[in-house]
Amino acid sequence: MGKQLKKVVALTMAAAMTAGMVGVQSTSAAKAPKMAKSNYSVKRGKTVKVAVKNSDKKAKVTWKSSKPSVARITKKVTKGAKASATVKGIKGGTAKITAVYKLKKMKKKLTATVKVVGDKKVVNPVNNTQIPAGPAVAAPTNAPVNQTQAPVQTVQPTQAATAEPVPTPTPTPQLLTANTTKLVDTPKDYKDKKDDVEYGTVEKFRYYSDITDSDREAIVALPPNYDDTKSYPVVYVMHGIGCTKEMFGTSVDGSSIARMIANAMAAGTCEEMIAVFPGIRVSNEPEDNMHSNENYKHYDDFREDLINNLMPAMAEEYSVKSGRENTAVCGWSMGGREALYIGLSKPELFGYVAGFCPAFGLLPYNNPDVKKSEDGLLTVEGTDGDVITLPEEYINNTYVQISAGTYDSVVHDEPMRYRDALKKGNVPTLFNEYPSGHSEGVWEPGFYNLMINAFKTVE
Repeated sequence: MGKQLKKVVALTMAAAMTAGMVGVQSTSAAKAPKMAKSNYSVKRGKTVKVAVKNSDKKAKVTWKSSKPSVARITKKVTKGAKASATVKGIKGGTAKITAVYKLKKMKKKLTATVKVVGDKKVVNPVNNTQIPAGPAVAAPTNAPVNQTQAPVQTVQPTQAATAEPVPTPTPTPQLLTANTTKLVDTPKDYKDKKDDVEYGTVEKFRYYSDITDSDREAIVALPPNYDDTKSYPVVYVMHGIGCTKEMFGTSVDGSSIARMIANAMAAGTCEEMIAVFPGIRVSNEPEDNMHSNENYKHYDDFREDLINNLMPAMAEEYSVKSGRENTAVCGWSMGGREALYIGLSKPELFGYVAGFCPAFGLLPYNNPDVKKSEDGLLTVEGTDGDVITLPEEYINNTYVQISAGTYDSVVHDEPMRYRDALKKGNVPTLFNEYPSGHSEGVWEPGFYNLMINAFKTVE
């Protein structure tokens, strides 16, 4: 009896331990992070919130849509127990919404499917607007006619219809150019912070770069009362060599550009817009040998990083307008070189282009100050390296602005050389010279003028 009693007790204890373990596992499984739902449905133009269930308050969640053109993420909560993404239906179809959940050493990938329903739309290629799709047309059939049915008589048209020629798309609408606007003096208080003006916010934004195979960071200045149910044009503002994205500020108090935009909006002299301050040196390596061809190449690589990585990420994260008439690039010094290079080499994407004290490099040069020379990024074949031009359809429909400093001892007369090269290429160019050196005395009033002219069209 003693042995039997011991056996019963042992079995009882084992069962209790097993039940306890199962309970622990069940509790653990119940608290594991997961999508609140695996499938969502949203109407085109409406939004739905995709959430992580059982998210820890210390967790960090990275959100991504597999098809932003179908379902775009317009708002994200990336930290804590309320991690979620607001997804807007853009057009009919399905997209995978991915949440990469990170907590201490744990990393877990969660997914949900969003189906967008509603009337399909097609794009008008002439004006890039969406129009409702027409009624479906039955496709012709080659099936033989049933022998028992009466034959269908075919009525021959009296005259064959003539197909209308398809017009070649041209850049629309007509943008402001040097022929339709002018540069102005800045107001005395154009960059001051004022008590009676409402300002937006300045925040950091991360995106993945396939050039560096890593996440990169940009700073985004949102306009006052930013609303993701509206859409906004975007200006990308590029820093100089040896500088960083922080050059243009990380807060409203530290960003004259954020203050300029809000002040001009309050005065009714500029459009609502989003300003983006990216890091334009595309490399994970430190900037040791600043004036080398290898280092210059890292800056030139920003064209592809901007077009292929940052701009799509901005469209996914924020409510931005598409089209060249809603996209501007500008920059100071090396950033001015890159802005002119990007905008003038890709005019189909960028309608507004400005360089403030733009650095050497667009044309062939030899700079004895740094003992460097290059062949020129925008050299026109068959010329002496003194011409910059655009495809014919963009020549008179692109806003081009160059601002220089009278006492600039860094880039010297290179901005004037670019102005003259554009003139030889018949590209209308706004040019002004400020009584300043290589400094904010040029880029701040230069940006003001770009800002008040950007995203406006000829009536």
